Amino acid sequence: MYKYLHKHSSDRYNLCDNTHCQAFNGISNDSLIVKAVRDTRDIVILGRDSVLIISAFHSNCGGETASPGDVGALADALLEALGEQEEKHALRRQCARRRIEENFSIERMVKAYREVWEIAAKVTG
Repeated sequence: MYKYLHKHSSDRYNLCDNTHCQAFNGISNDSLIVKAVRDTRDIVILGRDSVLIISAFHSNCGGETASPGDVGALADALLEALGEQEEKHALRRQCARRRIEENFSIERMVKAYREVWEIAAKVTG
């Protein structure tokens, strides 16, 4: 993620939904990343039922999400998107971009990850 911190500066955002901004592509020499990996070794995330969560990654949800088990909701969203007129599609893109700009700056993402890891450290600590 840090590697591409300024890749989209001219677009006024830090991260995009392509894999070059989201996927870990190998070993890093970044001391913060190495420390985070070491500090979280053998830590897993469990659901309320004490079962490992399904932590699925996809680079682009197309603006729609659904629970992994709710195939019907995903199918409905896809069918609706396929039938949209260009004007509605353009509005959806604008809304998605605004949401990303407001919620996914690098600073906010780092803060959110840090909070999650601090909670995980307390639970396992």
